[in-house]
Amino acid sequence: MLLLITGKTQSGKSTAVERLTRTALQSPWSHVLIIDGKTGQMTQRVVPNAPQCTAASPVEVAQALTAAAERAVARCTASAVHTPAPASAAAPADAAAPAPAHELLVLDGVETYTRNPEVSTAVRTAISRIFERAAALGDLVILVAQRPTGAVPPSARDNASAELRLLGAGFFQLLAMGCPARQGRVDPAAVLAPPAMLTPERLSDALCGPMPPRAPTFVTRYEGLPGSGRTYALRQHQGKVVGLRRIELDVKALAHKALILACLEQCGATTAPGAASGVPELVEAAIVALQACPTLLLLDNVDQASSRLIDTLQRLIDASSEAAVALTPPPRNAGRDYPAPIRRRAALVELRPLDRSLAQALVRHVAPALDAASTQAVVQRADGNPQAIIAFTERVVAHGAEERHRLEGTRPPSRWLNLLLMFAVLVVVILIQRNVAHDGAGAVLSAVVIMTMWLIRPRFREVTRS
Repeated sequence: MLLLITGKTQSGKSTAVERLTRTALQSPWSHVLIIDGKTGQMTQRVVPNAPQCTAASPVEVAQALTAAAERAVARCTASAVHTPAPASAAAPADAAAPAPAHELLVLDGVETYTRNPEVSTAVRTAISRIFERAAALGDLVILVAQRPTGAVPPSARDNASAELRLLGAGFFQLLAMGCPARQGRVDPAAVLAPPAMLTPERLSDALCGPMPPRAPTFVTRYEGLPGSGRTYALRQHQGKVVGLRRIELDVKALAHKALILACLEQCGATTAPGAASGVPELVEAAIVALQACPTLLLLDNVDQASSRLIDTLQRLIDASSEAAVALTPPPRNAGRDYPAPIRRRAALVELRPLDRSLAQALVRHVAPALDAASTQAVVQRADGNPQAIIAFTERVVAHGAEERHRLEGTRPPSRWLNLLLMFAVLVVVILIQRNVAHDGAGAVLSAVVIMTMWLIRPRFREVTRS
């Protein structure tokens, strides 16, 4: 297998390389060459000799890679002219076991040598020759770079059988020829997999280890009308288990793909540059990121989700240890209730706007020294919304009487008073029009009235709504 590992600094490349190397060393190899460009250490082993770890200069690394390339060329030439023995020929009973014929090459920090003007040409040539022949020989070659462009020769990039892109915090995306994109997280504590799993098809399992069975996710749903404090209750929610990682997502503020990217970002992972960024691949990555650590998932405004997004939210909830959602009561038309599957599986906590006494108690809890006039202004303006009560109280405490007067000035007018004034205006206009003798003047006045009503209709709807 020819594997290319890429990722930015602190993304988990070294952890992945260490696990793959330890897995590979369980199997016998005719030659082992491990180069760490960050420390300048080079480990070599030729069967049956013991491994040797030494500090190597760039020139010595170039010589070792050139020697490995020459061995690959010689082995390809020998395999082309080799005539296999007849199947009927039996091996002697006392014949020794054949020596291993495959090689292991690990080069971490390849850009250290491919960008070194002293050895760049020799190293690039050797890597290209190795990648052109190693797959046919059954060798395992692992190249590690922060970015493949400019650091890895184009021939090596084209011939690589798999690319492991580290996304941060050990999360990865595996791209292999002939296989769908896979996501996972390197588990350094898992039991090492057999070396036979170091193939493009099974490499993801070798890195992650077996997944433990998961219990069903406990879901709490905060349900209430606008102004009942759903968002505030959701943010104050405490899971059944203390110390869970909190992931907060607002379904109304984020589109489908942006929601998944926000989930990945809060989990500590990022998308790799140039990686496949389709929604299905990102959902799989987000599921792995949520499963990697005990998580409390908080979803706000779930009632705004589409039918397609509900399926994604269901999968994210299943991947979390616990979850809590906030949404409005179900609509009368059950066919438009897309969050119905989430409602059925969640424990209900019904929320209602605070009455006057509870609202005043909340204001006194936030600001015990607030005067009665300011308390009344906050309670009337917040209309029972706990989060608005807290926000208005903090503003009045910070800015004093000026903020209180501003709250009093923005109180919505009485609905019936606005209706009465609008009715009086229409009556006056009609009486004036009846007294106008000229038909043209009446038509102009009617047009003015219609245009005026059309211009003020948004404000009219706002002040007359219940």
